[in-house]
Amino acid sequence: MIGEVGAAAVKVSIEAAKETAKEVGKAAAEKSVDIGKRIDVGKKTAEISGSKIDISKRVAPEAAKEIAGKDINRAAKEYINDLKGKSEFGNTIKPLDTAKLEIQSPEKVRQLRDEFNKNRSQIRKDWETLNHKEWPRYTEDVYRNGVKVKQAGDYYDAHHVHSLKLGGTNEASNITPLDYNNHKDIHSVTGSCTKLVEKVGGITKV
Repeated sequence: MIGEVGAAAVKVSIEAAKETAKEVGKAAAEKSVDIGKRIDVGKKTAEISGSKIDISKRVAPEAAKEIAGKDINRAAKEYINDLKGKSEFGNTIKPLDTAKLEIQSPEKVRQLRDEFNKNRSQIRKDWETLNHKEWPRYTEDVYRNGVKVKQAGDYYDAHHVHSLKLGGTNEASNITPLDYNNHKDIHSVTGSCTKLVEKVGGITKV
């Protein structure tokens, strides 16, 4: 008798569990979204939780590149303005042709850097001839963070207006004198030249 009662109790428990599961499933179904109603391809809209989103307005790759191009133009202007402000020869610095800005491989940049180091003296002379000016020298020692980095009589740094990382060359027309601290600042993590390089690099990821 006890065995029959126990079996009946188990049966009732199982049936109760099934009914509970049905109720839970029903409640879940009522709160779920019918995937067939979520997207109306003809209207190009998506319905989520009763709100419609116009998916036809999502940014296409071409539009994204156009936006990135405008960002590069803006970054290039900010960089040139910053460079002119830091240079003693701002009138010799010309605007960049943003169409020619392109990220170069580390190997290419290293090759151009080695070329520049070998011909540094001649490039300075070519710049003097081109601009009818004398390449400046420091009139006193230069310190950065309390450490002497240049001494009186040393030449100013040579900065590539069109960065070697972006396809610039070692021609005298692409070089401008820049004192050490300003040169470091413009190439710093937050420097205008660094930001331009990052913008150009970013467009390839769009």
